[in-house]
Amino acid sequence: MINRLIAEYIAIYRKQSSLDDTLLDYYAALRSAHAYAKVIGDKRGVDLPYVAGDGYAWALPQLFRTITRVIENTTGLTLESG
Repeated sequence: MINRLIAEYIAIYRKQSSLDDTLLDYYAALRSAHAYAKVIGDKRGVDLPYVAGDGYAWALPQLFRTITRVIENTTGLTLESG
């Protein structure tokens, strides 16, 4: 399901703006890192003013595992959320 949603999002984005395919992994990792930071910040009671405010939706276990995997697969960094 998540792959379908991503494909739909990219298709809509391409209609509105050009997209450099060589940077897609970078964009995915950056967006995932923002969501990851927001969720971890919220768990620890830390407000992250420069991170997008929509992290709460990403706190769902399946989505959180997905963003963690995207970051790890793209950067090679293993993330600990505990």
